[in-house]
Formats: sequence, C-alpha cells, structure tokens
Amino acid sequence: MRTEELEKWLAARIAKEIGLDASSIDAKAPLLNYLMNGFQSWRIVPELEKQVGRSLPGSILYDRPTISELAKYLNPQNAERRQPARVSIFAEA
Repeated sequence: MRTEELEKWLAARIAKEIGLDASSIDAKAPLLNYLMNGFQSWRIVPELEKQVGRSLPGSILYDRPTISELAKYLNPQNAERRQPARVSIFAEA
C-alpha cells in the first residue's frame, strides 16, 4: 500500500473510531490531538496489520507522532530507511 493510501485509510479509521468526519483528521497533526484511548487504538492495530501485511506492536499508534510519519514508516518501500521510534516523554525547549 502506498503512503498516501495508507494515510487516507488511517485518517478514515481513526475518524470512525472517535466519531469524526475523516476530512477533519489532519495527517500532519499529532495523533495525541485526537485523544484516542488505549482500547480504541488496540482495535485499530489488527486492522492496520492486515493493511500492511505484517505484525505490528500494539503501541504503533503511539510510536510515530503523526499519521503521515506512521504511513511513511509502514510503507514497504521505505523499509531500508526505517529508524527506531524516538519518543521523548520530555517537552522540547
């Protein structure tokens, strides 16, 4: 699945989960803006695994900060350029 297609799928699936219209989901906005709880994200991950054809960690929606970055990471064409997630719990100054 291409990055753009995956972005659209993720936006639509997240919108459905939280009761918004897909057009209101910004692929470049932090996923935390949409305030999904852990249960909601756990329902999305198995469907995402089917879309990309591989197993993913349950934390994948939290490992990448935006839909755009997540879609790029999951695109098989970018496999050789993948970097481990760098998540900081500290605010940047």
